[in-house]
Amino acid sequence: MRLILLPRVLATIGRGERDEVLAHAMETLVACDRPRSGRERLRERLRFWPHRVDVPGLQTELLAGLFPHWAGLTGEQRKVVLGRPTWQLKEALESELRTDPLSVARWLEGHPIEQLAEVAARLMNQEDRDVSRCSARALFRMLVSAFGIEPSPVFGELIPEQERGADVGLSAQAQAGVVQAVREGLSRFGEHHQRDVILAAFLLADTLESPGSAALGLPELLSQDGHPAAAGMRAALRRTHAPFMRSRAWRWMKCEALAAAAIDRVGRGHGAMEHELVLSAGYLVLHPARRSGLGSVKVGLKATAGGPIPTEGGALPSPAELASLSQCSRRWVGEMAEAMQVDRSVRSVLRASMLSDRSAWVRHAYARSGDPVEQADFAFDGDGRVARTACLGRSAAGARRWSRWPMRSSDAERARLAGKLSSSSHAAVRWIARQDAARLSPWLVDQAESRLAAREWLAGDRAGFLGALRERMRGETVRERVDAIRLARLLRLTRGVEPELIELVESDEARVAATAVAALGEAGSESARAGIDRSLRAEDDRVRANAVEAGMRWAQRGEQAGALLDGRMYGAMIEAKCDPHHRVRANALRGLIEHTGVDRAGALLDSAGTDGLREMLEDDRSMHRLAGLWLAERTMSGPGRARAGAGWDWMCRRVAGLARRDEDEAVRTRAVRCARRLLAGMRGDGGVVRPRAAA
Repeated sequence: MRLILLPRVLATIGRGERDEVLAHAMETLVACDRPRSGRERLRERLRFWPHRVDVPGLQTELLAGLFPHWAGLTGEQRKVVLGRPTWQLKEALESELRTDPLSVARWLEGHPIEQLAEVAARLMNQEDRDVSRCSARALFRMLVSAFGIEPSPVFGELIPEQERGADVGLSAQAQAGVVQAVREGLSRFGEHHQRDVILAAFLLADTLESPGSAALGLPELLSQDGHPAAAGMRAALRRTHAPFMRSRAWRWMKCEALAAAAIDRVGRGHGAMEHELVLSAGYLVLHPARRSGLGSVKVGLKATAGGPIPTEGGALPSPAELASLSQCSRRWVGEMAEAMQVDRSVRSVLRASMLSDRSAWVRHAYARSGDPVEQADFAFDGDGRVARTACLGRSAAGARRWSRWPMRSSDAERARLAGKLSSSSHAAVRWIARQDAARLSPWLVDQAESRLAAREWLAGDRAGFLGALRERMRGETVRERVDAIRLARLLRLTRGVEPELIELVESDEARVAATAVAALGEAGSESARAGIDRSLRAEDDRVRANAVEAGMRWAQRGEQAGALLDGRMYGAMIEAKCDPHHRVRANALRGLIEHTGVDRAGALLDSAGTDGLREMLEDDRSMHRLAGLWLAERTMSGPGRARAGAGWDWMCRRVAGLARRDEDEAVRTRAVRCARRLLAGMRGDGGVVRPRAAA
């Protein structure tokens, strides 16, 4: 009987008797749940209508009567109500909605039970703004509870500590009900305009492609032109100060419908936590849409003695905030700054921070994203990986054109830096720097990269290159002049610099004069021939030896290749074959052997060359015997065997004797080599016979 009367009493009681009536109501709810005996259950079944009592229905009616008095219930009494089955609470709320929806909305806000999400979604569309607001807040808290989202500084004050119902669980069914309620609230956002529904959507959907976004139907909503939910999401991005919202804005930047608002929010970073959330996902800057959007972000600057720095509350962390960020976040600061197109002065401040960063990984990442000016500083890093990356970033390796000629100031700076890095403590840096130095200097004749640079300059500006080459040939150091002459020979420019070569033949430096006279053999003019003739009478042995070789090349120039020596050159060779220096003798005899003609059998018409070779092989001076072996190896092997004629057997015996018995080890070694080459020529394979391995 009390179960029937109490709902009517609750509707009419005053404040003075409320506590007693509420206590009776709690006792009645509990008493109706006690287990009944078999006799009582049988008696209930035998009752006929209208005498049969619907106990669950009366309990639901009693629960509905308790909601208006919720503020007067004690903590224990509230636990009793919340412990009722969810279906019963739902029916009680449904009945109370018809009379006092505000009380129901407030109760739901304080007790966000996931199974009641459908009720909250329906209340949210009420015209009463208080009812709608409380219901939206209740739905937000239901989603937080259903997905186990814990309060955190990341969410600010959006997620406070809250109580949970006794029968609340994190079942998939409960979660699906909450998601469906939020989805309905988003689709009808134009009717209620409740911000909490948008916040709930952002909690669940971190990106447009996430499963949460698909469950809420956001791709379909945002694809519709002018849907109210899109405007609500843009407003939430701009106006929500919780740190997690900046992270969501960073991830939603590539969504066209929200891009402007997301860019605006990303441009405002309040505190190190917001910068940490964005920069920890800094890899997203590699997406073209985000990178393009960051180009419109304005970075606030603050003037300091060391230069302008990013202000607090801006898109980039200030130096103080940067120091407190994690290694992963600091790693992407350079990429973000580059995408935002910050001023060079700001990058210099960031570079100063990154140069001293404790993590080699962070320094390496900044070195990769920095411009060439910044990379120059990182090339001196103590970590070899960082230094190598920075050095390689400044290198012209792989470029089609390494530099422009005449050299620009930027290339000159690169060359200067390469020279410094050539003595780096890291082997990889030294190797790269030396190659770069060669690429940026056309005068390192021993380096292939340098020779290619010289060819590019010559192809692009022949007059300019020849002028620079002539200046180098008049340089101050011997090495500079010698390398310039060698480069002229390699590029076949001896005719273009012939006056300088003739002048250098008279140089007091024997090395310069010897190199110059060797180059004159390729000039082919009568003035070059005159310079060679003068060098044949020089005091320095090396100059005379090179002059003999140059004379041979001059005689065989152009269309004269293969021609015999003229009388003038023949006389010079006859005179030179008696020179006291072994190189001069060997070169002169080689010219006589190769360029004085042979008979039909291949034997030499003039025996002066072979007679001189015999004399050198029998000479008492070891250097002359060594030069004789060199000459025999080059003129008598292979097809040259016929030149020796009847003297071939004697020469073979002499070479074998030198290989066995000569006192000088260098002569014996050369004789063995010569014997192998002569033997290979006799066997007809033209190769070098290698010694067999010892058994």
